[in-house]
Amino acid sequence: MLFINFNSIGYKYMIQFRLILILSFLVPVMATANTQLFTSVDTSSSKSASDASPTVSGNVSFASEPIVMARNIDTNDSATVMSRSRAPASPSNFMPELQVGEGVILPRFKVEGSAEGLKLHNFATHGPGIRDWSQKFPYSLKNGKAYYAGGNHGVPHKYDDVWSYDVVTNTWTMESVPTPGVHTLHTYWCLDYDDASDRLIQYARISDATGKWPLLQDPDPDIYLIQWRKSTKTWEAFPLQDMNALKNGFGCATVLLPDVNRLITYAGNWDGSGMQSVDLTTGKVETLLSNRELYFENFDNTPRDRLGMEYVGNGKIIAWEHHSKFTYDLVTNQWTKEENFWPLNLQSGGTAVAYDPVNGLLFFHSQGKFWSYEPVTNKIEMLNIPGMPNARKESLMYYDIRNNVLVLYEDNATSMFVYRHGDGTVRRQSIPTPMPQRVAP
Repeated sequence: MLFINFNSIGYKYMIQFRLILILSFLVPVMATANTQLFTSVDTSSSKSASDASPTVSGNVSFASEPIVMARNIDTNDSATVMSRSRAPASPSNFMPELQVGEGVILPRFKVEGSAEGLKLHNFATHGPGIRDWSQKFPYSLKNGKAYYAGGNHGVPHKYDDVWSYDVVTNTWTMESVPTPGVHTLHTYWCLDYDDASDRLIQYARISDATGKWPLLQDPDPDIYLIQWRKSTKTWEAFPLQDMNALKNGFGCATVLLPDVNRLITYAGNWDGSGMQSVDLTTGKVETLLSNRELYFENFDNTPRDRLGMEYVGNGKIIAWEHHSKFTYDLVTNQWTKEENFWPLNLQSGGTAVAYDPVNGLLFFHSQGKFWSYEPVTNKIEMLNIPGMPNARKESLMYYDIRNNVLVLYEDNATSMFVYRHGDGTVRRQSIPTPMPQRVAP
């Protein structure tokens, strides 16, 4: 019995001894592994450990942080605008690593917002949808998102809700729910995001069922410049010095010039026309007497109705209307016209356009076709991107500076298409944005 007990005790201590030997081997290995897996980051420095050797698609070296610059880029510096590469283990990052010239349809997007708002008009499935005559999809470099809002002719609805889309998380967010009984009309190409003040600015006709807009103390509302602040998530009147200073015109367009803190408004049709400059700080409105005329109904070389326009650097604004291209020069205060220029019949109600300030290109998506326009050489190039949607649907498009991609949203779609045209190198001439000129008649 004693022999047996001794063996039992010895066997017990032998097991313990073996465990000690194993642990003595594993502890230093685990310690070494910890130094590999966990790296301390100096929070006093703006450069983190993940910036040391960024991984990117292709063989081109990109900056690991996006360059903070105005939406209208005018520079010939050897800079890039690629964002930090995503961590493969991050399930919340849907931005793919694209090669130059490559496009891909993202997975089904997520839709977030209040239950009260998402229960309306199938928003929870399709996001905001594309509103009739509301084609502008402005991008905020500050927030890394594109914003969408605006009214229409009741197709598919007349809500004044505000949405944002984040390509990194592949998420539509209803930022503010519709105001009961209030809707916007005739938005057209009149929605801009002002990063300096973190607000949407919209030039539109607004009313409720009684013909008034409750947010304005005005018995006879018509065309208004309004703003939606991200901090309050509500619409309010833009504080103009003269609330009646803007021209009353349907089929209007606006262009934001952040470098000179101005908003250009343009209306060129039957209900009072004009081109004006709004100081975004003071609210002062000045009429731009382009081509030395005050009203645009009867003089040549200016766009008329249902148009879109974008600032393309070099002091030029490009407008498109049907088959005609119009160019406005901020320095000379002159419009010029080229007829039968665009290969398709373009208008703001059915054409998605986005300006890419990095490559210096305007991109168009209309009637299932996709092409680029280079303003300096005046060259149009049809693009055939494998996998790109080619349905003849209405669409929206914006250029995401942080991720160097175009983002396309088609009507009734549940997924977005992203496309990378260039390697991220800025290709713009170094010409500052001129101040809009007001020429006396």
